[in-house]
Amino acid sequence: MRVNPPFGTIGMRSARLSASFLLVISLTTGLGGGIVLGDDRSLMDRVRLEYPQALVKLEDIFSTMRGKGVLTRKLGSGNDEKTLHWDVEFAKRGDMALVRRTWNAKQFSEEQAVIKDVYCKNPDRYVFSLSSSVDNPNLSVTRLGHDVQDFDFRYGVYVKRHAEAAYCVFGFPVRRMMEDASFKITKVSSRVEGDRELLRIDYDYHSKDLILRSGWLEVCPSDGWRIQEYETQLSAEMKGRTIKGVVEYQKDQKTGENLPVRSKIDMTDGIIAFDFQTFSLTPAPEEEEFTLAAFGFPDVEPSGAEGTSNLLGFVGAGVLLLVVAAILKVLASRAQQRRPRVGES
Repeated sequence: MRVNPPFGTIGMRSARLSASFLLVISLTTGLGGGIVLGDDRSLMDRVRLEYPQALVKLEDIFSTMRGKGVLTRKLGSGNDEKTLHWDVEFAKRGDMALVRRTWNAKQFSEEQAVIKDVYCKNPDRYVFSLSSSVDNPNLSVTRLGHDVQDFDFRYGVYVKRHAEAAYCVFGFPVRRMMEDASFKITKVSSRVEGDRELLRIDYDYHSKDLILRSGWLEVCPSDGWRIQEYETQLSAEMKGRTIKGVVEYQKDQKTGENLPVRSKIDMTDGIIAFDFQTFSLTPAPEEEEFTLAAFGFPDVEPSGAEGTSNLLGFVGAGVLLLVVAAILKVLASRAQQRRPRVGES
């Protein structure tokens, strides 16, 4: 069994530190984006030198975690307002991650049934999804393979946008954004709220790979540069909408780290909020939690890149054997009926 250090493997940490170093160099020299200096050069220099390293540290802090809460989405307004609810549990250990979602089908139809979904990524082994239905309350395997696209989408919507909001804008890591050649900081301003200094970083961003565009984010340097608020425009294919996020934190008694207690995202078509009921960084989830066996299924390996698996293969082979046995039984019965009896010609 592979055992990961509490905050990711040494290789992961080295890669992040290397990325941080390259990011500092690019921001300093102007390569890969650079910075357009604003009115306050000292604030700009501070962001250029300190923020990339702080982002690497935040990614390490949140590389192992678990928690649960309620995700709500408000649609419409006035008499037409509707609120949807999902109970969400999550766990993360390095590159392994798990999302459990429970919701009532009545939110979308006339059916009264509690639906459960599980999405799991275990890169060294497989990616799988489990789900119950209105007709069957038991979980069944709905996806098993190596394709992470569907998982990444689910994890982003239900977890990353909220639990990892300290270093992400709408679920996208700021470090990744800053490494893009199109990213340019245009202005840094400072304000004081209570006993905290907050820095607002305005930026231009026109990535070809992500749906985010230009915007701003506000961080608190004394709180490890955690994001407090952000606003971003989306790309044209997303109708150019503007999204604003706000994060509230509370100190964890075990680690002393500030963890999200509420995340709210204000979108053009409604408001999404995650209210955390529990959130912890330690102890790290066990590797066994990210397996099919943890949910009572045979712990097999996918056999192909197209998502076919030994599990499904076993099921298919079993069905095929039953069909073949039935056919042989029918043929044997017919042969017995046609066989001449003793004394008959």
